[in-house]
Amino acid sequence: MRVNTVPKIFMYFLIFVIISVISIVYIIDVFDLYTKIGLSLNFDAKVIGLSVIGIAVGPLLYAIDLHITRFVRSFIRDNTFIDGSSINQIKFFSSYSFLLVSIFISFFEELIFRGLGIFLLVYYLKLNLFMAIVVTSIAFGVYHFKLSVAVIPSRIICGMILGILYISANSLIPPALAHSTWNFMIWNSWRREYKKIVDKSK
Repeated sequence: MRVNTVPKIFMYFLIFVIISVISIVYIIDVFDLYTKIGLSLNFDAKVIGLSVIGIAVGPLLYAIDLHITRFVRSFIRDNTFIDGSSINQIKFFSSYSFLLVSIFISFFEELIFRGLGIFLLVYYLKLNLFMAIVVTSIAFGVYHFKLSVAVIPSRIICGMILGILYISANSLIPPALAHSTWNFMIWNSWRREYKKIVDKSK
């Protein structure tokens, strides 16, 4: 696949996400699931405290993702689609538009995997909370195979940390903030890389 198709693919993915969010919000409204999946905007002391912790956890998720992915790549042959091998890729992933998209997607993913995912597994499939976190974390990791097979193990581990945050707060706000901080740090690493290339070309 040509690298210049990257922005177009993300645009299609964003459209898919927006349509999915509208559909999910409609389902949540019909079945009155706001409180059950942690969408209530009740900012009590526990949620506020765990939200602060969530922001602090973001750099930890970034470090886990970075180092475990590098470790896995040392053992497997990984034909990564988004590998930073092209200046067009680096420029796109360091753009402010990608930052906004990635933060929006982080909230969407928390709604799907931590909110609806854990709720459905616990209330309908009768799994305990630990197994629900494990199953949704595995799904979260596999979901990211489109970026690279090598990121799956690290995303599973990060998914479990986000799941623990969600269960502890009974709210999507702390894991969503942690996920957004994590995505911001990924974006910032691309931005630093692009700056290095620009500086070298001067």
